Amino acid sequence: MRKIILCCFIFFYFLSFIGLIWPDVGHCGDRLSLEAALRHSLEDNPEVKAVLAELEGAQAKRIQARSAFFPKIDIEEDFLRTNNPVLVFMEKLDQELFGQEDFRIDRLNDPAPRSDWAMKLILTQPIFNRGKEIIGNELAKKAEEIIREKKRAIQERVAFETERAYLLAILATQKRVVLEKAIGTAKEGLEIAKKRYRSGKALKSDVLSSEARLMRLKQDLALAKSNEKVAMADLNRIMAQPQSIQWELDNRMLDQISDVPELETWLKKAKGRRPEILISKKMVDVAAIHKRGAKLNFLPSINLQGNYEFHGEDPLASSGESWSIMAKASFNIFNGLSDRGRLLEASADLLRAEAQRDKAVMHTEFEVRGAYYEFLASTEAVVAAQAEVERAQEALRILRSRYAQGFALMVEVLGAEDALKKSELRLAEAKYRTRLSYLKLRLFSGTVLSHR
Repeated sequence: MRKIILCCFIFFYFLSFIGLIWPDVGHCGDRLSLEAALRHSLEDNPEVKAVLAELEGAQAKRIQARSAFFPKIDIEEDFLRTNNPVLVFMEKLDQELFGQEDFRIDRLNDPAPRSDWAMKLILTQPIFNRGKEIIGNELAKKAEEIIREKKRAIQERVAFETERAYLLAILATQKRVVLEKAIGTAKEGLEIAKKRYRSGKALKSDVLSSEARLMRLKQDLALAKSNEKVAMADLNRIMAQPQSIQWELDNRMLDQISDVPELETWLKKAKGRRPEILISKKMVDVAAIHKRGAKLNFLPSINLQGNYEFHGEDPLASSGESWSIMAKASFNIFNGLSDRGRLLEASADLLRAEAQRDKAVMHTEFEVRGAYYEFLASTEAVVAAQAEVERAQEALRILRSRYAQGFALMVEVLGAEDALKKSELRLAEAKYRTRLSYLKLRLFSGTVLSHR
């Protein structure tokens, strides 16, 4: 039995050791649609989680700001032991234990030490404190609204990065497929060259040139596979998924573009939905609130306070009770011109916020126009690249046929194969740039999520 236990221990230890040193080769995931990728990103991305927590903090601060309007209730417990004549006199009055004998001159001048346990119930009701409660509540409300727009801005950017990474991974896959196809074509050309060489109709250099081209394509394919894995890892990073997963993506996404509105429609959408513009407008509102608060600081403050007190020599029992209600008003007569300086500062901040808002509007319009013009150019590039691929395919077919008949050189065939490979790669890149420019249009207009 002991030998069996020892053997099992050695076996499992060996397995764990293998698990530690075995390379991480990754594993294939399921089919991943763009909608599923966006869902992963918007739920699991750390940046999105961080801004959601920030929004919760802003909501909590708004609760704190609203609490300034409500009354405050405090309980205070004080203990005092003294032989000070004035304090002893007051203690006896508070405890309702003052008697006729306490008017004697010797007791008034030289009283015996006395203890007083005082419990105070204090109610404070703010009425108006130079607008601090009002301004604080409005600022907290605007801060929450700004964080909400910031959350949408981050979600839009994360969705943009997810879709861009998804498209880039598809492009990397298509480049690999083009190179694999080119390798297959090169192998066919090599076989033709070998067959003609054996029959004495071609030179040895034709075979060597075909083999050299095949080796170059294999090197390019190795690099393309590496780029494909890097693109997939970047997509997993944005989705907060294990970066070793190799998903099966929907390659049709490069070709799927809905009807694109005119430029003016995009500009109108951007002015009403771009988070950066909306945040800049709210920052103007915040600056205006600060300026109003600086003006209110010249007004007086008014507060009410009520006290209910229990006094006694014993902390567990009271012999005297009393209450009081008071109102306090404070007038700001002169504060060393600091209030005036605060108002001037708030006015300057308002002008700066308005300038930042105008800058955000102009910058957004510039970005939308640039993305729109880029989309138009990319669309034309796709049409031209598609025609180029068709011409390259036909040229390669003709040259192969002529080479097999001895009417063309191998260098011409190799050039045609290379031209076909490059045209197919340019077509894939043109489709990617078209889809990316359309994605930028949605990002700059604040409609990335609304299109899903």
